[in-house]
Amino acid sequence: TDLGGDVAPEPTGILDLDAEENPLADFSMVVVPYCTGDLHLGTTTHDYGDGVVVEHRGFDNASTAAGATAALFPDATEVVVAGSSAGSASAPAFGGGAHDLWPDADIAVVADASAAYPGTPDITLAIGGLWGVSDAIPLWPETADLPLEAWSLPGLFVNAATHDPELRFATFNDAFDETQATFSELIGVDPSNLVELIDVNNRSIAEEGVDIVSWVSPGQEHTILRSDALYDEEVGDERFVEWLTAFLAGDEVTDVHCTDCEPPA
Repeated sequence: TDLGGDVAPEPTGILDLDAEENPLADFSMVVVPYCTGDLHLGTTTHDYGDGVVVEHRGFDNASTAAGATAALFPDATEVVVAGSSAGSASAPAFGGGAHDLWPDADIAVVADASAAYPGTPDITLAIGGLWGVSDAIPLWPETADLPLEAWSLPGLFVNAATHDPELRFATFNDAFDETQATFSELIGVDPSNLVELIDVNNRSIAEEGVDIVSWVSPGQEHTILRSDALYDEEVGDERFVEWLTAFLAGDEVTDVHCTDCEPPA
């Protein structure tokens, strides 16, 4: 690729295949970029007026990438669906889709930095309507009778686990993630105690019987999987990279949560 004379940045986080502690260094990887403003869930073109027309085709793009990945690696036995930020929000849905592509594989989902967004029907239906999310709902027999409002962001975890109870989920969030706070405020949610929103969502998913573990760090940073903070992050005496490595290996891990979560001044 011609980078216009610029030097490509050094790979970081899980993309640093030379990092000694990278739990995915030996995996084949497919990276799906993002520019559609719809959390990889859009299927439509929306005219917002004043000449602003957005091709919300994130679901179409990501689904095409998933199908191409299955064609490249049809015999995969271990599959990790990992998403950061926008990719984090839809990761559970694509985890369920991965089961359809690799029904005999062990599938783990890592959702990095989206747990604060609520599953209220008004928000789910309003935003989903703009993006055409109703056409992205999987045709799973176990969830065929669910109303549209059940396909909220927290609901994606529950519905995917209903489709494949063997799916395993892990979430990472900073307690006062500035990016999540910004988007929460844009959709009318008070972000002043963001960690409470994160905790409520994680807890509500677990209470539905979903195999999910969560890590909540202090601070205000957004995402970790593509950052070298992956190898430095600690809460108490636990290191995130060791926790993640154990989770991906199928070992039993428990929730990790900051006690002094450092709310913004």
